[in-house]
Amino acid sequence: MLCETYTPRTQELANPHIQGFTLFNKLPFDLRLMVWNLCIPPRVVEILFNRRTGVCRSTTPIPVLLHLNQEARYFALKHYQLAFGNDNCEPLIYFDFKIDTLYIGAGNVECCNPGYLFTALGIQDTQKVKHLASDHNLAFYKNLIYMPDPMYESDSSSESVS
Repeated sequence: MLCETYTPRTQELANPHIQGFTLFNKLPFDLRLMVWNLCIPPRVVEILFNRRTGVCRSTTPIPVLLHLNQEARYFALKHYQLAFGNDNCEPLIYFDFKIDTLYIGAGNVECCNPGYLFTALGIQDTQKVKHLASDHNLAFYKNLIYMPDPMYESDSSSESVS
């Protein structure tokens, strides 16, 4: 049995007497930028690749700053860019190449060879990735060369991924 004075967090947030910090926009611009900068955490972004359609997507939520307000979005777009598109789809995943980690789960590696997967993610984007995580031996991904997947035909060029 819960204590009678217990207030669930959802009710507390819905309380009309509790207000947000309404003076934020009156803070100096430099101070607001410092706050926005603290709101960009390193993320682990899992890539899900559909071999049949060639579409790359992610279950990682879109960064919050992109939804907050115009100023926050403007700041966030200096860090995040849409990435991992290919001939079959536009880039759909917001990624900060400086701090985000690209996570390749076991299902992606098993669906096709890793060289093909990196090509499908886009040569230009995969070359900019600084942090990589996988369920498999990462040494396998070092210095990958494009290898066509026999189950999926693409017009991608044969370039090296570093």
